[in-house]
Parts: sequence; structure tokens; C-alpha cells
Amino acid sequence: MTRYIKICGFTRVEETVLLRDNNVDIDYAGVVLAPSKRQLAINTAVKVLGNVPNHIKKVGVFVNPHVEELTEAVRKLDLDVIQLHGDEEQSYYEHIRNKFDKSIHIWKAHSVGKYEWEHERVRLQHYLPLVNAIILDTHSSVARGGTGESFNWERIPDFQNLLLQNDISLFIAGGLHAQNVESLITQYLPNGIDLSSGVETDGSKDITKINEIVEKVRGI
Repeated sequence: MTRYIKICGFTRVEETVLLRDNNVDIDYAGVVLAPSKRQLAINTAVKVLGNVPNHIKKVGVFVNPHVEELTEAVRKLDLDVIQLHGDEEQSYYEHIRNKFDKSIHIWKAHSVGKYEWEHERVRLQHYLPLVNAIILDTHSSVARGGTGESFNWERIPDFQNLLLQNDISLFIAGGLHAQNVESLITQYLPNGIDLSSGVETDGSKDITKINEIVEKVRGI
């Protein structure tokens, strides 16, 4: 089974040039278009993603975007995936699912750690027919992902069973790096992983660290 690798939070043209020139074997490259230390203006994001090879799908990360903002980003960045990290309601997902071509996937980020499972299940249930993947990330009161902290992985199987029943992919984010990614994959078998700070050095994407992740994941 293929394990998908997403590297998120590219901020510099130089980072994606290295991605291209080193023929790095990842599946998704993401930019953040929402308040964050990695937030990009859309014109900058165009330049950053412009170097991403064709075999790598482009992901835009948003928090409660206006539909007009989302539409502009999808068009200008030629996005393959819309990743939503906000409080968007079911009706919003219904609207954008109907608006965009089915070839554009919709991923919902879901923070883990604040509620017990039954509450989590109810929170997710209505979104499942409208999304292609769920990304589990660590709950934080100060940030919408990108904290570099892990959640309790023992929570994963409950989510996994629910998503399997609905044919939805499961990605794991939060505090992943070369020292723990093999353990995550061998124990819990997610469809994909999502990394940002775990492949950075001094705030920039580190091609050596990205390649180390690729080697470990592809070797499992």
C-alpha cells in the first residue's frame, strides 16, 4: 500500500527549486494561505508552487476562507487539494464541493485532544460525504496546526475505523519527524503523513530531512 507523503508550509522559491532539482519523491506540496508564521500572499504562493514538479500535487491550506478568496487561489495556484483548517460548517463544504470539479479534492483538518471519542465522531459525521481525506492534528488553543507537537496516537484507531467505513483517507500530522515516522506507520498504517516543522532547519525546509523521511516511508 502506498503511503502518501505531504510536506506543508513551503515559504521560499528556493525550497521548491531544490524539490524539483533533486527529484524528491513526495506526493503533495502545500502552502499556507491563512494566518500563520508560514502564511504566504497569493502572489508569492504562485512563485513558490511554480517550481513544483507535475508529479507532486499542490495543496492550499485555508482557515475560514471566503468562497471568492478560495476560488481565486484554486485558479491562480492550480490547486489539486483544498485543505480546510477552520470552523467551516457543513453547508460551506456542500457549497464548495458543488462549486469545484470533483478532480479537486477537499481535505478537512481535525484537531485531536480536546474531546472524547463520541463527541469527535459526532463532530465529523456530517462532513464525511463531502471530503476526500481527514487530517488528524494536535489540538492547540493558539494555532490551527503547525505546532510541531504530537497528539496521543492511541486515538487513531477510532478515527481510522470510521473513515474506512466511508472510504475516506486518513493523514496524520503533528510532531512528525524522522525519528518517529516509522513507528507511526508500522503501528497505525495511516494512508498518509503530513510534515512541516519536522523537515525544517532554522525555519526553512531542509532537503536532506525531506529525503530522510522519503527513504524511511518508502522503505516500510
